[in-house]
Amino acid sequence: MPWFQTSLHFFTFRFRIHFYTSCNNVKRFFSYLIDNIKSNFYAKIILLYTFGLRPVFSRLNGKIRSCKKNDKFTIVKSVHICEQISLIEKCIVFSFLLKYINYNHIKIGTEGKEYTMYKDLDSISIEEYIFEGVILIDKNGTIIKYNSKAKEILGLTGYNATSHQAGKLESEDILLFADTSVGEDDGGLNTKILKAYGVKYDKPLEKKGLLYIGKKDVKNSVHYSVIEYNDNKAHELKCNMDGQKLYCAIDYYNKETTICVDSKEYKLNYILNIANVVIIRNKELAFYQIKGYTARKESLFDIMCGIPFKKKDGMFNLDVEGKNIYSFHAENSLTVDLVNCASGNCDGYIENKLSNINGFTVMASIHPVNIGEERCGALLTMSDISMLEKNQNELNAVLNELENLKRHYQTNDLFPEIIGSSLSMKEVKRVAMKAANSDANILILGESGTGKSFIAKKIHEKSKRNKFPFVEINCCAIPKELLESELFGYENGAFTGARPDGKKGIFEIADEGTVFLDEIGDMPLEMQAKLLLFIQKRSFYRVGGNTEIHVDVRIITATNKNLEDEIKNKHFREDLFYRLYILPIYIEPLKRHKEDISQLIDYNMKKNNASLDEHKVLSVQANKMLLSYNYPGNVRELENIIERAFVLSEGEVIYPEHLMLKRAENTAGIDIREKTLDKLMAAYEKKVILEALKLNEQDYIKTFEYLGIGKTCFYNKLKKYGIK
Repeated sequence: MPWFQTSLHFFTFRFRIHFYTSCNNVKRFFSYLIDNIKSNFYAKIILLYTFGLRPVFSRLNGKIRSCKKNDKFTIVKSVHICEQISLIEKCIVFSFLLKYINYNHIKIGTEGKEYTMYKDLDSISIEEYIFEGVILIDKNGTIIKYNSKAKEILGLTGYNATSHQAGKLESEDILLFADTSVGEDDGGLNTKILKAYGVKYDKPLEKKGLLYIGKKDVKNSVHYSVIEYNDNKAHELKCNMDGQKLYCAIDYYNKETTICVDSKEYKLNYILNIANVVIIRNKELAFYQIKGYTARKESLFDIMCGIPFKKKDGMFNLDVEGKNIYSFHAENSLTVDLVNCASGNCDGYIENKLSNINGFTVMASIHPVNIGEERCGALLTMSDISMLEKNQNELNAVLNELENLKRHYQTNDLFPEIIGSSLSMKEVKRVAMKAANSDANILILGESGTGKSFIAKKIHEKSKRNKFPFVEINCCAIPKELLESELFGYENGAFTGARPDGKKGIFEIADEGTVFLDEIGDMPLEMQAKLLLFIQKRSFYRVGGNTEIHVDVRIITATNKNLEDEIKNKHFREDLFYRLYILPIYIEPLKRHKEDISQLIDYNMKKNNASLDEHKVLSVQANKMLLSYNYPGNVRELENIIERAFVLSEGEVIYPEHLMLKRAENTAGIDIREKTLDKLMAAYEKKVILEALKLNEQDYIKTFEYLGIGKTCFYNKLKKYGIK
């Protein structure tokens, strides 16, 4: 017996058969199934409907209801085989069910494509009735069966609407690609290959996203953008080259890659990872990527290594049977599992594994095929989940729209005392409201004067702890020798000058309330360790005491420092950072949301008029100056400017001279005497880069994107000006 006419264990297929037949033949067929089926397997027959949606059969107590002659029946069968049975047509499981019928009048197939059965069913292929892709290999990895559904799912058959000739990547061709994760489903691309194409990066590029536009062998033409991690955002790279507008993008949220050459768009969606590629030669399309690229040896790695790509012209159908599985599918977790199963190197069964193959994401299962005790091969079945992906994307879009609407309507009434209606302030209010409804630790980040303390107090007032104390302490305003006693209190005689009756610390005072630790980034390291211990245990000992005190407090912290840099410089404990960084709230500097300045001016004018019983107004020029000012001191500076203007102005109108705004510095901030134009330009460029770095909190990627220059150019300028 051929090895492929062997057994499958606990394996289920679904299929449909449409047929015209006589009443007697149908009765004979089902009578056999019900009464004479062999004991070594069982079959569940689910009879759904007939033409006109009228039920005909039901299996009830081993009997079949009568049916009309020449009715057309559509039958869906699920066959579950639990012991050895002979398989016909290379593991196509179901034809054995029909071999007992007198099939002189039976036709199997869809309308217009029917087979009249006058011969043995061994000659009839019914693989078109299987809704799953099927790949069957022997123990050496040779493909025995690769059904049409598998080819359809994995892009080995199909139609190309846009055509191009065969060829390979040549010198001065423009190469564009969008790789969602270097080294994953791009043929094994690596940092070494990318360096040869002009991508210079001080870290390994594997598992990072990469956008690339450049001419082969023309290094000064290279543009690229490295994406450090999947941040669920959209990233793009664009430039003009040879009079063409070129564009690459990865949208991690919607899981799609896009490459545009002028108005022509090449888009590929994905679930796990993908590498989209386009080649332009002499302003004409030379190559574009479609899914199934691994099987055609057209992965990004293959293209960049100079391996020829195939012609695209209308219909295509690759012949794969009789060839090794690795000839068409790269070594990944799925194909390796399949080959290991076929060769007997593993036990076998893998059910419903989400895997990436040929740029497609499938739900796959692997089943061993045995003759007796000997492993002879393995069967891979897969389902196309592209429709599931599409439905999921549509659902995500709807949920995202609902969330946006929810934010829009909810934030209108949240924290009315927090002034601002910009998107950034609405986000602050939204997160603050969620924080108020939980007991999680909060870390408020932002420059000095942005209102971190104010936000912390408002969160407490909206929380369930609002009837209990809100206690605030500035960690850098108290000497480190006294900070421990301020936080945890002390016992009688703990140190010289201690109160005779001791003192409660702020954690004890704030029991059941909220403790706000401002400037947490300035807390000494030894106190950070004690704070971490308190957060973990929610208990402490007073200084000089030996009684453990348990409290229930909510902790809110704030800082104007970059704590991640402080961790790198060993000024802040990483374990404490992750304890505090549960609900982060970032308040942007006022210069980043200038649309809120007008509201803040109105609010502070009304507040000062009310408190001083005045009726002062701003002159037109003073109002313009306030709206255009940069506010390095943020909201606190704006408040102080208006309060000072109320004191200095004698009448009811506040003029520009009453504002006393800082004058703009010399444009370059440098001495222009005895310097050439080149030196002046270099000094100004250095100042601009330093200001941009400060504005973007020393984040290099944000800085060169903010300046609108390439990464290589940016790093060259840092080196030129000695900026570290």
